[in-house]
Amino acid sequence: MNWLLKCDGMLSDKARRHLLGLTALFFLALAGALLITFQDDEIVLRDGLPFALGSMSWRISLTLAVLWLALPQVLVLTRRLPPRLTAAIFLGGLIVVASRGRALLPVLLIVVLMIGVEISAGVLRPFSPPPAKRRKPPKK
Repeated sequence: MNWLLKCDGMLSDKARRHLLGLTALFFLALAGALLITFQDDEIVLRDGLPFALGSMSWRISLTLAVLWLALPQVLVLTRRLPPRLTAAIFLGGLIVVASRGRALLPVLLIVVLMIGVEISAGVLRPFSPPPAKRRKPPKK
């Protein structure tokens, strides 16, 4: 996940946030275009495939808008946490969303255990002092 959010040298954090916001606005406009039509000077919701595509675009735009709001905090967290823990949180969240509550307790238990193992591995890691610098002998 860090590689996805860092992208060294490609985009700055501010540009990445603007791009995310513009993408959310694009999907919002697409949802409006797919969902709403005008018939006899009235606004009517479509049905069938345009309705399904429009509702998907609506959900995508809302998700991207939430990510746009949270991006500064997400970047700070991903820079502080180890990459494996970030990936574990991301995959755990993805599994929870995908399971839609049917297997919520086992998935949450696995995610909590993964986070606990990662934190305990970081805390219980042996301390190694920085290597001592060699001093050059004074010139005569």
